Amino acid sequence: MSLAAETALNRDCRFAYREATMGLAEQIEEFNSHQNRSDEIKSQALKYFVASVSALETELKAKRAVCYFAEDAANEECVTGYMDIYSSLRRRINLIAMISGNQSDVDMSFLGSLGVHLKIGAQDLRCGY
Repeated sequence: MSLAAETALNRDCRFAYREATMGLAEQIEEFNSHQNRSDEIKSQALKYFVASVSALETELKAKRAVCYFAEDAANEECVTGYMDIYSSLRRRINLIAMISGNQSDVDMSFLGSLGVHLKIGAQDLRCGY
C-alpha cells in the first residue's frame, strides 16, 4: 500500500466515529423536531429515524471492521475518544423501545447538538486536527 493510500485509510479510520456522531446528532435533532406534529408525521419520522440509525450503525461497523485490520496502531487513542462520544450519544436511543412506543424522543441533554459539537471539537484538538 502506498504511503498516500495508507495515510488516507488512517484518516478515514480515525474519523469513522466522528462522522457517525455528527450524523447521529443531526438525525436526532430532525427526529425530535417532529414530536409536536400530527400522529401521521410522527409515525413517518419514527420509521425514517429507525431506518436511518440502523443504516448509520451498519455503515459504521463495516468501516470499522476494515479499519480493525488495516489501520495504524497510533490511531487507537483518537479512535477511542471519538468512539466514546458516539457511544454516549447512541446509548440514548433504544430502537426497540421507540418502535414499541415506549420512547418518543431522544434526550440530547442540556446543550443538545452544541454539546456534541463541543465534545467533537475537544477531541479534534486532542488528536491534533
